Amino acid sequence: MVFRNRRTLCLLGLFTSVNLILFFSIPSLNFNIDVKSTKEDTSIPIKNNPMISVGNNYDSIDEILDAKIINYSTYGYFPQKYRPSLQASYYALFILNAIGRISTINQTMLINFIMSHYDQSSKIFMDDYSRRYLDIDISKTFYPLTSVLEVNCYAILSLSILGRLDLINTQDSVNFLWSCYNPSTGGFIGQTYNFILPDHF
Repeated sequence: MVFRNRRTLCLLGLFTSVNLILFFSIPSLNFNIDVKSTKEDTSIPIKNNPMISVGNNYDSIDEILDAKIINYSTYGYFPQKYRPSLQASYYALFILNAIGRISTINQTMLINFIMSHYDQSSKIFMDDYSRRYLDIDISKTFYPLTSVLEVNCYAILSLSILGRLDLINTQDSVNFLWSCYNPSTGGFIGQTYNFILPDHF
């Protein structure tokens, strides 16, 4: 069964590669448009004739990728895509701790980053990803976002690794965790449970 799945994946990869090679090897297509008839058929006149691309698709994509690589070389990440998060910070911290390299990071700076997401009034952690989770529109395409519960787990586990659980009232955190309990299913949801919440939560 595993062999058959691997074989299918290999064939799919080969098919995709061949199609990409064919796609990038064909120069931009030359479309001829009868401007006169087009102007007569449309209510909005065409001001400029369509221009034929001087390069091919490969050159355009290569230029875009070069710009991304320059961004990565400059910042060490892709700035328009990635932002620091409690989730990513926990993953990095967990691995550094597991391999005995936690001393290589500035722990004070990381603690400050974690605590900058702590809301004193609600007694929970929130970051941009968990706010987007709360604003999700299920009628649109669904994107897997980090829930409020997950963000709080990442923050609490990070503080535990750093030995700084004293910065929060752990009972408040326990209370929040239990507030996410769904008595109907016996599991936890991504935010404080309320029976009127939509099903996607």
